[in-house]
Amino acid sequence: MLGSTKVYHMEERRKYKRFDLALEVKYKITGWGERYSTVSKNISAGGICLTLDSELKEKTLLEIELPPAEKGSPEPINVRGEIVWLKEVGSTARQAVSFQKESSLPPWRSPFAAPVETDAAFPRRRFEAGVKFIGINQDMTMKLLKFISSRVSKHI
Repeated sequence: MLGSTKVYHMEERRKYKRFDLALEVKYKITGWGERYSTVSKNISAGGICLTLDSELKEKTLLEIELPPAEKGSPEPINVRGEIVWLKEVGSTARQAVSFQKESSLPPWRSPFAAPVETDAAFPRRRFEAGVKFIGINQDMTMKLLKFISSRVSKHI
């Protein structure tokens, strides 16, 4: 048909609305001892987008610590998540001396897609990771919704 316009409707797959919210987040790879700090790009009650310095593999399990739900509250919100997608988003200049982090696990068991290296002569690669929260019950979902609502309302 000449002159006809096709309209495609994309179905939203997310169960919860995402909000652009930069939060200081701590995480560790499940089964590993080292904790890392990063900043979120966005969050919903179903997951979070994190900015990473390391290229992790999809399906890597993370233990995530969000800031306390309320100001003055000593308890952070702890959730588990699984990386469902990862994309490289650019690079920044490195400011550290050269080193390579060695894993005690064989390469096929390591959650890192490549060795983590730092070298002052090369830019640091940056990644965004889509992380789906896993193993959360209805109470935790409500806690996350309340947390997100309180943080978003502060930015309006």
